[in-house]
Amino acid sequence: MQKNLTAIVLNYGRELEIIKLINFYSQSKIKFIIVDGSSKKKKLKLPKNFKYFFLPETDTIKRLQFGATKVHTKYVCIMSDDEFIMENGVNKIINFLEKNSDIDYSFGVCIGFNFLFNEVVWKIFYQKFLKNFHVTDENPLDRLVYYLKNNNQGTIVLSICRINKFRESLKNCQNFFTTPHANELLLTSKMMINGKFKNIK
Repeated sequence: MQKNLTAIVLNYGRELEIIKLINFYSQSKIKFIIVDGSSKKKKLKLPKNFKYFFLPETDTIKRLQFGATKVHTKYVCIMSDDEFIMENGVNKIINFLEKNSDIDYSFGVCIGFNFLFNEVVWKIFYQKFLKNFHVTDENPLDRLVYYLKNNNQGTIVLSICRINKFRESLKNCQNFFTTPHANELLLTSKMMINGKFKNIK
């Protein structure tokens, strides 16, 4: 299942985070496309499942639009350079999407880690998504309204997506310079209009 997924990794500056990501996934079947919007190009030693593109001083939406043109797999997901996706979770989600052709996006549980007082501490983000969260109305406007009423996190951007639906959602998107959260809200709203979502545990 992993070979059917490409992760678009958005990077701006942080070279150490990218090196960690490369080291962690160097043997993975998942393909990674790093789109770097920094002012200075990085010199990275890339394994065969990684590609690096340098788009200096470009905004989030432009980097996503560019990254989507480089995806040749059936599924895509967006990652920040300090995020990791678990491969057993990838298998379960893609298997679910393969069996449910009417669903376009899905994700599992998001866990955050920090190092505090010499101990690793963690918490589950987006607690409400541990419960069933399905946006499957036939009417696109009904899906959008339900999503906006029931979620203020913009979390669906973390989904594994069918690439055709993701590209469709990126069409005509423009960057909002006021806040990155506006970009996320715009993209997730278009995703809701263009497709259906179910989370799985």
